Formats: sequence, structure tokens, C-alpha cells
Amino acid sequence: MGDHCLGNSGSHNERCIYALSILGCILVSMDAYAEACYLLTRPLKNRGYWRLLQLSSSRGHRIRRVDSAEILYEAGDRYWAVLRANSFAYEPEIKGALRRLASLNFGFVDAGANIGFWSSWIQKELQVHRLVSIEPNPEVFSLLRINNLLNGGNAICLEAALTTSDSDFVTLFVPKVSGGHASGSLLSDSDSQTIHVSGVTLRSVIQTYMEEAEYIIIKLDVEGLESELLQVVADSRDKRQIVIYEEHGSDGDCLATETALKMSGYSVFFLEKHGNWIPIQAAHEVRALKTNPSVGYNCIAIPHALASHALSA
Repeated sequence: MGDHCLGNSGSHNERCIYALSILGCILVSMDAYAEACYLLTRPLKNRGYWRLLQLSSSRGHRIRRVDSAEILYEAGDRYWAVLRANSFAYEPEIKGALRRLASLNFGFVDAGANIGFWSSWIQKELQVHRLVSIEPNPEVFSLLRINNLLNGGNAICLEAALTTSDSDFVTLFVPKVSGGHASGSLLSDSDSQTIHVSGVTLRSVIQTYMEEAEYIIIKLDVEGLESELLQVVADSRDKRQIVIYEEHGSDGDCLATETALKMSGYSVFFLEKHGNWIPIQAAHEVRALKTNPSVGYNCIAIPHALASHALSA
């Protein structure tokens, strides 16, 4: 039987299949464009990758498979758009650190979880005692909940801002317009608008959900409050807690690491993307490793005994 064109005589199902095939070709071509942009900018450490992606004007929700996890994201979000290139590995240093620690019986607190990338990946790839995902931005929280369901639905999702003291509600600053990175911060800037969200302390999260956990891994990506929350961990004197924290490239004082280095009984390491843990003895050592002020880097504060375990894994 020969080929035929879809005209007025074509069935509704055939027209739908034809439309979907065209849409599929467009999406594939967009992915191929993103992949080409990523490979083209790799010699420049992918600087300019996002600007090239903007030329394709991709919008809407997409799903990226990462190992056995599926991550739903907004293709127009300037932060998550990098997932469009299949060769792009998101924060490989954190994945490597979590795999090093996988033999521990740990609970995981994803503070500033955003769309739930790491909460989703952990559900599929590792065995955890309990998983708590905290995200204050209502728009982003909806994606976090969907990603949780896509990957097993085992996370306890809290729509709240992590704070250092008890507070029923806090003021959160979120982007005024779409197309940027959908995030939230307790720090104001000229491009933000205010909303009010529930507040929750790290202490209460640990007491409520992690009392029976042998170890607790806390991932802090809290838009500038890392130093204050590291101090909360230090004050707790709870040596079950391991903290993976963001060290902002724009912070020349390295305040988070300054605080981490003062934590009694803890070792601090800079997490390299290739998997190496670089021991840090002073903040200026981290400053020298932060070569791009526009990106974030990741470090880990870990009790001395567990550091030896991780480095031998």
C-alpha cells in the first residue's frame, strides 16, 4: 500500500499523530542544538552556553533522564535550561560525594531543593533512611512535588523557607518576571518581588524527621544563608550531621567556609567536579579555587571520622 497525504479525508487520530511527529522533530532539533552549543562552549568551560541557548527560544516543560531518575524542568529557566544538552552533567561533584557516602545509613535534608533534582536522584539511586525536601517558592514547589511523584514519592516535601530562628512566616524575595531562574531568597534585590511563606528551622526539621537517622546529610543551597545555617549545625554539637554547602563564587570573603572551618571536630573539603576532595585549612584556599564569580561551588563539612571513611571509599 502506497503512502498517502493527510488532507480533509484523514482521520482525527492520523492528524494527531502527524502533529505529534512534527512536534517531536522540533524538540529533537532543539535538543541537538543545545548539545551542539554545549560541545562548542566546552573549551571555554561552557561560558556563553546559556546565551546560545536563548537563541532557540525554547519554552515549556521538559523531562531529562539522569541515571534512573526523571527530572521535570522548565526549558526557559536560565538555570535549568542547561539540562537540554544530554552531555551536560549537573553538579557531578555532589553526585560523587553522595556515592562516597552511600554506605552510611543516612537521612537527607535537601534545603533549597528548588525543583528537587537531588531529592529525585537520591530516591532512585541510593537507599536513605528518610528524605526531606524544603523549598519556599510556590511556583518551584509545584515542580518539586511533581518530580517527587515521578521518582517514587518518598520525599517529605515542605513548602517553607529554612530560617535560623522560630518564625511562623518570613518574607521571601522572588523574581518579578518569568524567563529567569525561578528561585527564592531572604535577601532583597532590585529585580525581586515579595511574598510571605512559612518558616521552619533546621533544628525542628532534624527533631521532627531525623531523630532515628544514624547520620544526616544536609545539602544547603539557601541563597546566602549558608554561613548562618552552618553555625546552627555547629551549635547543635550533633556529630551525625554532614553538610554539603554552596560556596558562592561572588563571595570573596568565603563566609560559609570561614564558618565551616570553625566547626569543632569537622574537616572541610572543596569538591572538585572530577571527584577529588581538596582539603581546606583556610578560607583563602577556597578563594583561589573559585575562578568564576558568576557560579556556585560546592564544599563539604564532615566529622573527622567520617571524612576518613569517605576518602577511603
